[in-house]
Amino acid sequence: MDQRKKSLNLQEILEILDEEEKDPVAIFITPPEVREDSDEDSAEEDEGGLADNLNSNQLRASAEAVFHDGRILGEDDDEVENINQTQYDKPPPAVYLKGKSPVEKFEYFFDEDIMNMITKESCRYACDKNAQFTISVSELRVAFGILILLGYHTLPSRRLYWSLDADVGVELVAKAMSRDRFEEILRFLHFTDNQALNKDDELAKIRPLMNHLNTKFAMAYLMDQHISLDEAMIEYFGRHECKQCIRNKPVKLGFKAWCLNSPLGYLATFDVYQGTAFGLNRHYEERFGKGGGTLMILFEKLPSHIKDIPVRFYFNNYFTSLPLVNHLREINYGATGTIRDNRIPKTCPINSTNEMKKVPRGYTDVVVDNIHKILLVRWKDNAVVSNISPVYPLESVSRW
Repeated sequence: MDQRKKSLNLQEILEILDEEEKDPVAIFITPPEVREDSDEDSAEEDEGGLADNLNSNQLRASAEAVFHDGRILGEDDDEVENINQTQYDKPPPAVYLKGKSPVEKFEYFFDEDIMNMITKESCRYACDKNAQFTISVSELRVAFGILILLGYHTLPSRRLYWSLDADVGVELVAKAMSRDRFEEILRFLHFTDNQALNKDDELAKIRPLMNHLNTKFAMAYLMDQHISLDEAMIEYFGRHECKQCIRNKPVKLGFKAWCLNSPLGYLATFDVYQGTAFGLNRHYEERFGKGGGTLMILFEKLPSHIKDIPVRFYFNNYFTSLPLVNHLREINYGATGTIRDNRIPKTCPINSTNEMKKVPRGYTDVVVDNIHKILLVRWKDNAVVSNISPVYPLESVSRW
C-alpha cells in the first residue's frame, strides 16, 4: 500500500471516534511488535472484542477505521482535522445480515422491488403469448419457497411432490400450491421484456436479476479486505450457448461463473462466462490477459465502499501476471497468487524449474523486484511451485 504521511495508533483512533461519536464499519490494526515472551491473554476471554481486552502494544499499533461512506480515518493529519467537513458521494450504508433468520435474509435479497419486477415481466410475457395469467407477489414467494425446498429435498420427478403416495408425496408442498398452478408460474416466469433484449448478451433474459443480486451482495459484504477470485460451476443440463464442459471439475456440465469471495465464502459479486462476445474490455485483456481482465472488470462493478478498503486479492495462475500485480500495486491494492512459468521473464535470476526439481522438498528461492515492489518465490513441494507472495513465516505442516 502507499506510504502514509502520518499514521494513527489504535488508542488515538478510539479517542477520535469517541469524541466525534462516529460508528465505523471496521477497524484494521497493524500487528504490533512483540515485546513479551508470553502467550497469556491481556484480559478475560469473556470480554473479547473490547478495547479493555487489548494490551499496551496493541493500543500503540497503527490502525485505520473504515466508514460506511468509504472514508478511512488514520491515513494522514488532514483527514483527522476535516473528518466532519469533507464531502463525499455517500453510497447506501452497508447492510449486515448477521443474526437474521433465513426468511429475513431471503427477503433482503429478493425485496419488494425485484419481486414486483418479476410479477410485472411474467404477466407481460403471458400477455405476449395471449395467455390469461396473473400473479401476486405473495404467490410468487410461495413458488420460490417450493423451488428452494426442491433444491435440498430431491425426488426423481417434480410431479412426485404432489403425489398421494406416502413414500414420496410432500404434504407441505401440496398444501402450499397446486401442481398445475406451480407449473403455470414456472412456464411464464420472466425477468425482463423479451422485446428489449440486448442481442449481444446471451444472458439478457436474466441480466436484471443478476444485476440486482450483485448490488445486494455488495451492500451486505462483511468489509473484509481479503478477496479471492476463482471460477465456480453452476450445474445445468439443458441447452444454452453459455454451457461449458470442464472435465476436471466436480460439476462438469453447466455455467462457469467468475466469483469474488471473502475468506468466509461470502460472494461479493459474480458474472457468468459467455466467451468474448459480451462484457469484453480489450484494453484490460491486452494488458493483463483474459484472466487479469476478468478481475479488473469484476472489481470495477463493486461499489466505492468496498473499493476504498485496502484490498488484497488472491488468485490462481490463470489470472496472475506481473503486469496485473504491478497495476494493482500502483492503485494501492495487494495481490498474492501462483504464476505460470511462461509468464516469468527469462531474464529473471530465479532458479529454473529443472534446477528446483533437484533440491529437497521445502527449499525456496526468492527474487525481489525493488522497482515494482514484487516478490517472486519458487519453492519445492511435490512439484515446483511459483508464487507472488510473502516468504515468511516458514512452517512445517503435516500431510495425509
